[in-house]
Amino acid sequence: ENNLTIQEAARILRYRYFDEVATQQKCSFVLTAHHLDDNIETVFLNLIRGTGIKGLCGIPMQNNRIVRPLLFATRKQIEQYAHENALNWREDSSNQSDKYTRNRIRHHLLPVLHEIQPDMYNVFYQNIQHISSSYRLLEELVKEKMLPLIRENENSLSISLDELKKMPQATLLLYHYIQAFGFNLTQTQQILEQNHQNGKTFTTNNYKAFIYQPYLTILKKDTPNNFKPYYVIEENTLELLEPMHLVFNTLTFNESIKIPNQPHVAFIDFARLSFPLSIRKWKKGDVFYPLGMNKRKKISDFLIDQKIPLYEKENIWVLENKGDIVWIIGYRLDNRYKITSDTKQIWCIEWKK
Repeated sequence: ENNLTIQEAARILRYRYFDEVATQQKCSFVLTAHHLDDNIETVFLNLIRGTGIKGLCGIPMQNNRIVRPLLFATRKQIEQYAHENALNWREDSSNQSDKYTRNRIRHHLLPVLHEIQPDMYNVFYQNIQHISSSYRLLEELVKEKMLPLIRENENSLSISLDELKKMPQATLLLYHYIQAFGFNLTQTQQILEQNHQNGKTFTTNNYKAFIYQPYLTILKKDTPNNFKPYYVIEENTLELLEPMHLVFNTLTFNESIKIPNQPHVAFIDFARLSFPLSIRKWKKGDVFYPLGMNKRKKISDFLIDQKIPLYEKENIWVLENKGDIVWIIGYRLDNRYKITSDTKQIWCIEWKK
C-alpha cells in the first residue's frame, strides 16, 4: 500500500515502537547497536538503489533521540567483547537468509572486498567520515546560496525559480536543498522544466510543492488543522485573535470619511448585519456578489480569476452573515454590504497581518 518492502515497513514500525516506549518511560535517548558492518552494507544498498552524496554518508550517528554509539566497531569486535564478558544476545533468524539484498551484500560482497582490501573496515570508516563531513559542508554552502531566494512563513517556504535559474548548477543547487523534504533528483529536474502550468504539484511522503510562477512553494502535507470549523463574532466583539488577528470598530458615517482601498480592511454597512456573525473557511459552492458587480459569482471562480495559488486557497477565510458571504477576508467585499449614501454606521474590520 505504501510501496515499502517488508524490511522497510518493519524498520518504521520498530522505530515507532522505540519512540512510544521512550516517551512512556520518559527516556531522553534510545541507543541502538548498529555497527560498522551495518553502515558499510547501508552504503552499498544506497548505491544499488541510486543515491546522491547523502546516501554515501551511511547511517547517521544520531537522529533525534535515536543514538548509535557503536558505529565505529565491527560485528566481530562486538561479538568478541560479548563472549569475553559472558554476555548473551539474540539474533534474528532472517539474518542467515539470502532472501534480502542486505544479507546478500553481507554474505557475498563484503567477504570479497575484505580479500581485496584486508584493511577494508578502517578504509570504509575513514571514507564514510570524510564523505559525511563533506556533505555537512555542502549543506551549509547550499543554504547560504539559497537564502536570498527564499521567503518563509509559519507553514511554508517559497523559492524564486526565476532567480534560481540564473545561478550556475541550478538543478543540483535546488536538489541539495529540497531533498531534505524528500524530493528526488527527477522531481527537481521536472520542477525546473519550462512552461509549467500554475498549480503543478509534486509530492513526497510528508511534503507537497506547488509551482505558481515565479515561485515554488513547499509545505507540510496534511498538516493537522487545529482551527475550529468556525468562529463567532458578537456585536460587542472588539478583537479576534484566532484564526487570524482581526480588529473591529464602529464608526458614524459622514462624507469626510474615506473608504480605504486596501484588501486587508473592510468597511461594511452596519445596518445590513444580523449578529452573531461567523468566520469559516470558504468551501466549494460558496457564492457572493463581488464589490462593483450586481451578479453573483462562485468564490472558486473568483479565486481562479485572481490567480490565487492552490496552497493559498486552502487557507482563505470568509465572513458570513446569515448564510451570506460578507467578505472574502483579505480579498473582496460583497457588493450588498458596501457603504452607500444611505449608510448610517460603518462596521470597520482590519486584518492585522
